[in-house]
Amino acid sequence: AMAVPVEEAIAALSTFSLEDDQPEIQGTGFCVSTERGATSSPIEYGDVSAYRLSLSEDTKAINQLNLLAREGRGMGSVLYTYRSCVKALPQLPESMKYSQADLYLETYQVLDMEMSRLREIQHWQASASSK
Repeated sequence: AMAVPVEEAIAALSTFSLEDDQPEIQGTGFCVSTERGATSSPIEYGDVSAYRLSLSEDTKAINQLNLLAREGRGMGSVLYTYRSCVKALPQLPESMKYSQADLYLETYQVLDMEMSRLREIQHWQASASSK
């Protein structure tokens, strides 16, 4: 086989017509993630088991962490909103100290529902830190 000089090959290729009567068809565009070390997946890495990689445990852990992060973002706003609950407790003057227990009971009943949200945060934090 004889080698063809590059110049001759280019000249020969330039004689070919690449035009045709076919219409140009362009499919729908899609986004490709180009992040380095991306830790999120639109399908939550559901396809990892199909590739039989040793990453299935890692991707399961990443999915759990992503779920915890989503839950934590929601709870962060609750915590920020209710951080001053203690300051909202009414203070009685010395002359009314005898009814302090009644006032605290009524205050507890009013704030109990709101405080349950703070307890949810505590339970979430305890379960998240044990995973």
